[in-house]
Amino acid sequence: MNVNDLPEDCLWLVLKRLPLAELYRLHRARVCRRWTSLISSMFAANRYLHLFSSRQELATANWSIAEHNIDGFTFGDHVLILNEAAEEEFGIPPEAALDLPDLFPNLKVLKCCSRQAHEAFIPGMLRRWSPQLELLSIAHLPTSPEVTAQLWAAVSEMSQLRVLKLLCAYRNPIPEGLPILRQLTSFRLMYYLPSLVPLLSSLSSCTQLDLNWVYLSQGQLQAALDVNQSLKAQLKSLALGFIFSPAGSGSREKNYQEVFHYVCEQLPHLTSLDIMFADHLPLGVLIPELAKLYQLEKLWLFIGRAQLADVIKSATELPQLTSVRLLKLEISDLSVEHFFALVPHIFPRLEQVTLRCPDFASDQAAQQLLKDRFGVHFPTVKRRKLKFV
Repeated sequence: MNVNDLPEDCLWLVLKRLPLAELYRLHRARVCRRWTSLISSMFAANRYLHLFSSRQELATANWSIAEHNIDGFTFGDHVLILNEAAEEEFGIPPEAALDLPDLFPNLKVLKCCSRQAHEAFIPGMLRRWSPQLELLSIAHLPTSPEVTAQLWAAVSEMSQLRVLKLLCAYRNPIPEGLPILRQLTSFRLMYYLPSLVPLLSSLSSCTQLDLNWVYLSQGQLQAALDVNQSLKAQLKSLALGFIFSPAGSGSREKNYQEVFHYVCEQLPHLTSLDIMFADHLPLGVLIPELAKLYQLEKLWLFIGRAQLADVIKSATELPQLTSVRLLKLEISDLSVEHFFALVPHIFPRLEQVTLRCPDFASDQAAQQLLKDRFGVHFPTVKRRKLKFV
């Protein structure tokens, strides 16, 4: 039986199992009209695209997804690697990037991790995709001022954009008054050195904010929210990673405590909170502050054994966070006894728990003890994930 004897839906299933780059090469080859039409329709139905410049970047992205336990998502089906080694599984020639807007006319989500594509191709691609893109993620902003200006000009035309993620912006300031900032519902910024006040002052529709490796103080956050009352009232999900103290704002630990106190005091309606610097806060301060967030349902913390030991004797004096249903904890130097003496008391109504304790990676007995006692101490938990890597 010849493959061309297959009905259209069966042939579709066969072609769908091929990497995107292989489909691209078939599309560029002299295949029959039927195959060309079928592949074109597959491209037209594709809503997601991830661009890399090397297999190493792809491997790093997959590791990050596995490490952070992002459910139901892996790179592969929607991946292209722009490099000269076009014969590899996901590779296509860099100049082929200029064809991508024609091949994927209905694209909604574009994630770019390819530095090579950014400098040479991405402004032009974005301009042609600007009418329909809803999510844009850029891992490395251009180093050329001219290309950077072209990039922001293209982004400014994205009337449908709702989610923007920028990584490794470093000293490249995002233009003040960028029109799309006011329409974003989700904004993530990582590795950014300029002041955040102009940006935060413009995010009037944002409900989800993720800041990591940035300069931020309590005074800056207050200044931005005083100007932008809409952000203050609408923000539901906040993730704060490693934040640096601006000049003159005191030590890192003091800055952490001041920012955290302001967040809990001024944003009590948050439903999701991710605090990567929680290990710099005493639990005797951390838990009472979190108790102010009366709608909090999802919480992600990094804590240490010393924090658990410090409050173990007064655990019953700490408030209970009864609204929290989903908890993610990363614990260094974990003590099983301290963990079960404290955490089930503070979070009595958990339904999902993800616990990462890399110290147990080679301790099979400790892993088993933790698994055995988990069901006893967390009777309400319906879903649990214990990670030891």
